[in-house]
Amino acid sequence: MMRTDRAGDLRATDIGRDVVLCGWVDSRRDHGGVLFLDVRDTAGIVQVVVDPEVVTSTDVHRVRGEYVVQVQGQVRHRPDGTVNDSIRAHRVLELQYYKENEDDFVKREVEPYQLVKGPEGWYLGCYDLGRSDTRHFRLDRMKEAAITEREFEPREGVDEALAEQEWLVHGEVGTAGVARVWVSPNRARWLREERTVTDELSDGAVVVELPYGSTDWLVREVLKGVGDLVVLEPDDARDAVLQAVSGK
Repeated sequence: MMRTDRAGDLRATDIGRDVVLCGWVDSRRDHGGVLFLDVRDTAGIVQVVVDPEVVTSTDVHRVRGEYVVQVQGQVRHRPDGTVNDSIRAHRVLELQYYKENEDDFVKREVEPYQLVKGPEGWYLGCYDLGRSDTRHFRLDRMKEAAITEREFEPREGVDEALAEQEWLVHGEVGTAGVARVWVSPNRARWLREERTVTDELSDGAVVVELPYGSTDWLVREVLKGVGDLVVLEPDDARDAVLQAVSGK
């Protein structure tokens, strides 16, 4: 195959076109199945998403930084431009998002509010309609992002909730720490994909690590899942939740 384009020459008018690029691997993020490569040449840099359903050879996972590679694929719209447009227009976004624990892409419908820069890249701060809660999603794990025709009115309290969660993006926990939380079997499947599981219980429940920036934030999170979430430790966090439940 011959190179058809340079990375830096690709434009919005190329979306949907099959191209062949050659260059050096600038960085890689390997999740065992889906592989993300930033490929650069003398004209610029592009993100390449290697989907295991399309590329079945495992040899691609041997690629390392500064390897010279040739890639063939279809040009897709960068999620960040779509995200910015949807934030301005207050339109619901449909995402194809990489779920690491299942090594697959899943559909998410979200109300987008903000873009936040963290040490590992850009994150979308949003309200996840499927979870009825605020979330931060990494842009480099989005395979596709499409703006729907559905408009939304900004929800009260979402900006504040996202601001409290920004420590998740920046990796700064401040004066708080990590709680060990029991999760019921009904909620376990959801928490698995977001938190570190420390114990698998015989009834299907799990114990997860839940980092928190403040005790007040942790209490609110646990109360959202009252009956399905129980703080095991630390003691002061468990006592704060019990106090909130009893209304004292």
